[in-house]
Parts: sequence; C-alpha cells; structure tokens
Amino acid sequence: MTIRIGLAHRRALILGLILFCSALLASAAADAASANPPINVEVVNNSAQTDDNVWLTLHNGSSADGQMVADTPVQLSALSNNSFTLGDITAGRLFVSYGQGVGPAEPMDYPVRNDKIEFTNPGVVNLTSVDFFGIPIDVQTLDANANVLESLAFRCHTNTILPKLQAIAGVSGAQINTATGGFSRFLSPQISPPATYPQMTGYLASMSGKTITVNSTFFGNPLQTTNYTGTFGPDGSITLNGTITTPSNTSNPTVAGAPLAITGAALLGGVYSGNGNYTVGGAPAAVADNDVYAVIYRDIAAGFALGYWGGKYGNASADWNRQPPFAAAWNTPPAFSPYFHQYAQIINQYSDSYGFSFSDVGPSQVQAGLDSGVTTMRVTIDSDSGPQVSGCVGSATPTPAPTPPATTPTTPVPPATKPTAAGRAKAVVLTSRVKLDRRGRALLKVKCTGDPCKGEVILTARRRVYRRMRTTQVGRAIISVPEGRTQRIYLPLNRTGRALVSRARRGLMVKSTVLLGSRQKAVRSSSRSLRLLRIGRS
Repeated sequence: MTIRIGLAHRRALILGLILFCSALLASAAADAASANPPINVEVVNNSAQTDDNVWLTLHNGSSADGQMVADTPVQLSALSNNSFTLGDITAGRLFVSYGQGVGPAEPMDYPVRNDKIEFTNPGVVNLTSVDFFGIPIDVQTLDANANVLESLAFRCHTNTILPKLQAIAGVSGAQINTATGGFSRFLSPQISPPATYPQMTGYLASMSGKTITVNSTFFGNPLQTTNYTGTFGPDGSITLNGTITTPSNTSNPTVAGAPLAITGAALLGGVYSGNGNYTVGGAPAAVADNDVYAVIYRDIAAGFALGYWGGKYGNASADWNRQPPFAAAWNTPPAFSPYFHQYAQIINQYSDSYGFSFSDVGPSQVQAGLDSGVTTMRVTIDSDSGPQVSGCVGSATPTPAPTPPATTPTTPVPPATKPTAAGRAKAVVLTSRVKLDRRGRALLKVKCTGDPCKGEVILTARRRVYRRMRTTQVGRAIISVPEGRTQRIYLPLNRTGRALVSRARRGLMVKSTVLLGSRQKAVRSSSRSLRLLRIGRS
C-alpha cells in the first residue's frame, strides 16, 4: 500500500517536516535571542551561468535592505555586490534558478532548473534535497573577522551525483528536464510518482517478531525523554508502550505514556514520506503535532531510512544513535534489498544536504547555526563539472537518456578531462598551536592549492585505554575552501576532546588530517601535529 496525498499538500507537508526537525535542534538558540543583527548574505556564482541568468527568490520574507521583496524573483546581477541583508525570518527559503525566477508555487515538473536552501534567523540554515536534487549549493557562516564558523557543502559536482541517482530510480518518473531537454532536477522518493523507487517491503518483513527500544528526546518546552518498546508483527505493524520523563517536573518526573501504534502499510510509506499515519492512545496523530510522540515516530521511521534497525548496532536506538548509517550499519548485506534509503545515502555521501526529512537523526552535520556571532552567510552556487575534486571524477552533466543507464557504476570519462596530479586539490592545516575558545572550538588556518578543497578536517589523539594505546577522534569540521585561498575554520571539539584538553597540563598533542572528496571515497590530503591548549593558557 502506498500513501498518496495531493501535490500541493505534499509540498507543504515536506516543508513542515524539515522545519519540525530544524525547530527541535534550534529552539535553544532561538530562545536565547529574540532577534539577531541583520546578516549579510553573500552569493558567489561559481556556476557556468552568467549573473544575468541566475535568479534568486526569497520566500516568507523580504530582505532588510529592500533589495528583495518576498516571492519576487531578482537577477543576481541586480543585487549590489551580489549580496543582500537578511533580517529576522521564520521558515525562510532562498530559491536559486537558471533562466527565469521560480518560487514555492511552481509544480515539481516545472521545466526550469532550480534548487533552494532553508533558514530561520535566528536559528539555523540547511541545504535540502528532501524534494529533489537540482543545483549543488554550499553555505558558510562567517563572523565579523571573516572566520568560517560552520560549512555545509556539496563535495562533488552534478556530473558525479546524477548518474548515481539514475542508477537507483532510472530517468523515467524521477528526472525532470528543461524545455530544451537539459537536466533540471531529480526527484526524491518523497515526491516521485509511486513505484519510481524500490520499496522496503523485504526490510520491514525482516523485522517481524523483533523487539525495538526507542529512546527519544523532545527538545520542546518542557524538554522530555522517552523509553518505549514494541515488537513488530508479521504484517510490519507495531505498538509501543513506555515511559516519558520530564526532568523539570521534580515531583513526578517519569510517567507512563500513551501507546503509539503504526500499521505496517503506513510505516512502509512513512519511511519515504516521513509522515505515515499513526495513533497515540487510539487517536490519530501526525508528525506535524510537534510533540514527544512525534519524535518517537520520527526515530522509528529514521531507523529504517538509515538502515539501523536489524543491523549490527542492535535494536535499541540508544546504541545506534550517531553511528555510521546505511550500508555501514550492517556487517554483511542482508538477503533483501533495499535495506536503507538509497536516495538519502547518495545525498549524504556527496553532500551535507538533507536527503530525507529526518537526516538530522544521523551522524552527519546537516545544519549550521545562525546566532549573534554570525555576520555573513556565504551562499556558493557550484558548477556542474570541473575543476576536479579529489574523489569525484566526471566531465559534464549527463544528457537525458530514453532508458535507464547501464549497470556500470560510472560513466567512462574522456581522457582529456581526467584529473591530473597537478590539478588535484590539496589542503593543509597551517596552525601548530591553538587555544580553545569558550565554546570548546579550535581556530585553524587551512590553505588550499590546486582545485577547490571540499571535505573535512579531523583531529585525533592517542590515549591509553585499558593499558593499550588507542586513537580517538576528538573533533571534526566540514571545509569548503576556494582554490588558492587560506581560510580560518572553527573546529568544535567533542566531549572526549574537551575532557582530554582540560586534563593536559601542557596542552594536548593531536594529529590533524584533511580528507577531501565524498565520504565513502575520501582522499587524504595532508596531516600534521598540533597542540591544543586549555582556555586561559597561552
């Protein structure tokens, strides 16, 4: 059974789902400050399009400097210095399109190439491919000194990503073309016509008789945590019961919650839609309710999308939380397929964009904060092909084909376009000694030579664990550094890293490693040692 709703309602629902997830993670930041100083939005056009041919549309609000009126397309060339000022805005979107302007009212089969980012100021910004993949876009947040605070990026070009998507769903039904036959965008399972993508029928059936435990956290007011368990029936249905804890209620913090039930058919459709039907205490409920039961449902559906349930981490969400998802969640591939959200996996492999409504449940960073420390939001429109990025090979955006592509995993690349050693990107951390700021972040200088450097910087430390020396990751940050530039990047340390630094009298020696390219095919660019100092030391 496939759940179908009207297109207009589906689009409104999807925006609601993604904003629901964003709201959960951003509520603390939004409560801390009711308004931010205006943020300068700087648009960098690295596409093959001229500024006259790139259109921007701001949805759900107008710019603070009057250059952009809500839902009114503007050519990039018409903006002063390719930038505008963003004031307070809730559930905002910035649409990017080629040839003419678009907006939220355009149907999904509209033959104009476009894509978008989403943000709430104050709050968060995110890339989104929940609806479709159309144009690779990067976002960086910067402080008043032009230091990069956080980065969200597409690490590979369209010509690498598109064939991977075509191999899952083919061209028919999922790929939308322009009026002249060029590529416009590739629809996700959440938007595509039924049967375009393979269903997870076998995966759901494999869970029959298995018991799962869901430990969720609702970052609402008040904050609540859950401990729910349930066993899947032969038809994939499940009823969960458990407790809800409200820490702020000191007199009676833990109470029995109402049972949450999902039919197998609703759950099967909900893994892709993110919003299957379920009941709470026998009454109909929905993710849009934005309550403690919605996060329980979210984690159940996300567990299937990320390939966690039934995998090597076990069937308690507390054990698989933030572990590597998709194929990496299984020791060996099971007999059934698919056993994870294949579209979301490809988006995750090549970018920091949302691949489905609940991507933030996984381990990857898919949001960047917009708080009082952010003065600039840099939006970079990437090209469809070249210059080459380590781990990503291709020559040009593939043209539409009447039949799905061959099963060969990659399309042969003409010799003239293959990357040469001289053209490949290389990124180096220049910092050798750094004092953490009060938020537990290290400010590093990263220099890029060759092609643009997209990937991540990872810090690791050697420490003794049960008489053995182990290598432990203490922090990581996504980078997107233009060719020939040196950028200052804030790298946040995790809890283990902060604890190790606090105990090190002379500072903690760590190894910085730069990895470029997609996550699954990342290429080591450089490594060096540096010393992390506690706050207050010099």
